[in-house]
Amino acid sequence: MTRAQLLELLREVAGLYETRINDKNKAFERFLSAFGIAPSDEQSQADVERAAQLTGRWDDLIGAYQSEIESADGEGDAMLANTLRLRLGRVLVDEVQRIDDALAEYRAVYESEPDNTVALEALERLYRDTERWRELLDGAGVKRAAVSGQGLFTDATTDASMRQTFFDGTIVNYQIVIPDFGTVAGLFQITDLAFAGQHNAEVTYDVTLESAGELTFTAM
Repeated sequence: MTRAQLLELLREVAGLYETRINDKNKAFERFLSAFGIAPSDEQSQADVERAAQLTGRWDDLIGAYQSEIESADGEGDAMLANTLRLRLGRVLVDEVQRIDDALAEYRAVYESEPDNTVALEALERLYRDTERWRELLDGAGVKRAAVSGQGLFTDATTDASMRQTFFDGTIVNYQIVIPDFGTVAGLFQITDLAFAGQHNAEVTYDVTLESAGELTFTAM
């Protein structure tokens, strides 16, 4: 029996267990065997993930992915290894909420393929969702900046906008002009906002902004 024939047989048997016999665990085991024969096959990947969803056997699936990734790495098949890491990353996030493990998989793909947009977007989403976006900046080699200043807001609209941005934790695109130095532009987050009252009823602010993305700098 050829590899293709064995693969087809396993799928047929798994389908019978899944639909007619209604033994989801045995269906999962056959789909898992089919995946082991053809880990690069998209149908094998989809079948075993669907069966894991039906049975809750995510740990078995994760172990199978990790084993095949190790094999692919050992054989120098970076494309397969990265494809499986992306699928494993999704499972780790969406199904078992193992965020740190998912980050490790996505980062491995990014380090292997810096232009892999799927991995980079996944990393960015996870770091932002967990408020750990600085780890992404460090890993990507992006230059960082922190800017502090003190002063008055000249109008109520700017005052309210700045306060709302701080309390919401929003990341905003700012252009910061630093006298006798230059202009820094890019995504920033307000990490500190302090208020102080003055004798003339004016309120002063101490503001600290820290970069949250790639920056550009224009010298004066």
